[in-house]
Amino acid sequence: MFLFPTVGGVLIGDKTRPILAQWKKFPSERLNDVLGLISTRGTHQDELIDEAISSAVEKQNIDYTVECLLQTRNSQANMAPFSIEDRTSSCLERRQVIPIIAQPSICAGATCPPMLLRSNFERLMRLRRYDRVEMLLLVEEICYNVNTQGYGKILTVAGKKAGIYKHETPIHCLVKGASHWWKVSEALPYLVRHHGANLDIQDGWGRTPLNAALDTVSLVTFSRRAVDALIELRADIRRADLTRASNDIVLTDLLIRKGAVPTAKVLLAAIKSRNCKVLSIFLSNGGDPNIRPVKEEGSEKTVLPLWETPLDDPKSPSRKMFSCTGPYDPREIPEDEMYPLDYATNLYAQDTKTRMPLSNIKRIRR
Repeated sequence: MFLFPTVGGVLIGDKTRPILAQWKKFPSERLNDVLGLISTRGTHQDELIDEAISSAVEKQNIDYTVECLLQTRNSQANMAPFSIEDRTSSCLERRQVIPIIAQPSICAGATCPPMLLRSNFERLMRLRRYDRVEMLLLVEEICYNVNTQGYGKILTVAGKKAGIYKHETPIHCLVKGASHWWKVSEALPYLVRHHGANLDIQDGWGRTPLNAALDTVSLVTFSRRAVDALIELRADIRRADLTRASNDIVLTDLLIRKGAVPTAKVLLAAIKSRNCKVLSIFLSNGGDPNIRPVKEEGSEKTVLPLWETPLDDPKSPSRKMFSCTGPYDPREIPEDEMYPLDYATNLYAQDTKTRMPLSNIKRIRR
């Protein structure tokens, strides 16, 4: 139950009374009815509706409110046409995209909606029609595109513009935590060689199937065979994120020998984790201690299409390793843009309890 001091003063310019409670989420079930009641009983709605539309556009995640206000305004007689700006048009476009997301058959040209396939599978299992289950799941039977990526929902990342979240492909699911032998031994080669599965396609977090397999290195479900199979099937090793495999020295050495590149970001991650052995491997195999990761100029201002905007991977070490430990100083270089030696000395100076020995820092200087 929400308590408010009084009722009646609902003008937009009324900012005199305190707020006793807030809605946890905006109710949307009967907004059209409420707006219709206000518009038929009130007076001088023209300016108020226009002002309400402009105010709603300025806020975020209330596209439904903008749509309802525009519908209410268009239902009024003797009102001049409303001039729709770019931001208002974006709100309406997002409202049109949401129903499309709920139809997997439309996204990425899928020929068999996953939800329909799942419901048919459950129905056959309830009816004990096991003879039809095998035919239902055959790739040839349903003519399924193995590179299809369904779309989830629109996500908003703080400080960034995000797009529609892409699901994983069947290849991602096969190599991630492969708990059954047939996933890697039979299904993976079959889909790649006979159905043209793309081994370098990225999911919503920007992970290729190889990086998805490396995400489970520290888990009991990790399958070394999955990594070997992807390499054997000619996945692009240069796109492998070595920070994901840094807990396994043997695997890290294998990836580097196959062509993985130790970037500046990888060196910083190894320094942050105090993993001297892995750092030595990186430096001995082409890692340059005299370079630093630099953001591309104007990258923050670039707005990608709604359906192609990448998202940050929450499991990526770069997202949680490079965090500020003190107050922000605009004159200082961010930690994730430092040279390896500067980052090591800065880390040594800040962390006095579990600091890196000076001998490890001297190895970088050599």
